[in-house]
Amino acid sequence: FDLSAESSSLPGLDTLTDVDQFTTLLFDQMDDFQSKVGIGRYAEPRLLYLSDNYAKPEGDFPERRTIHLGLDLFLPAGNPISAPLEGRVHSFRNNAIDLDYGPTIILEHSSHGITFFSLYGQLSAESLDDLEVGSLIKKGQEFCTIGDYPINGNWPPHLHCQLITDLLNMEG
Repeated sequence: FDLSAESSSLPGLDTLTDVDQFTTLLFDQMDDFQSKVGIGRYAEPRLLYLSDNYAKPEGDFPERRTIHLGLDLFLPAGNPISAPLEGRVHSFRNNAIDLDYGPTIILEHSSHGITFFSLYGQLSAESLDDLEVGSLIKKGQEFCTIGDYPINGNWPPHLHCQLITDLLNMEG
């Protein structure tokens, strides 16, 4: 999907007023192309971040989040997600503010002496059940499921996946 500010591949994206319309638009296009998964692109400038939570009004030059720093995989709610790499649960949280990540899990990985993290957001609330910091998640293990709105941050059902090299002392 082209979810950028200049998108012409999703007619009506600029006039969406609610998550039902957004979900219908995306999943209808997936049906039209007989696609089982829709992909939202990395480093894409988006105007979808309408919540004031994405605004930083401090200073003379207020900033607003506009660049998507992950990859989105649009699938129906309830689809299981398997870990592409072995890792340990670093942290998890339900980021329950509207248009945030919703239930989120961060795994810590180490390879060849390098530590990095993978963030999984827009999950189901049940994905956080029985998790413990430090628990091993094996490569290929199902460890969470895609959430539905409004629980997932009030977005169309999808997995937001992001690789991170520095968590800046943040969790969840």
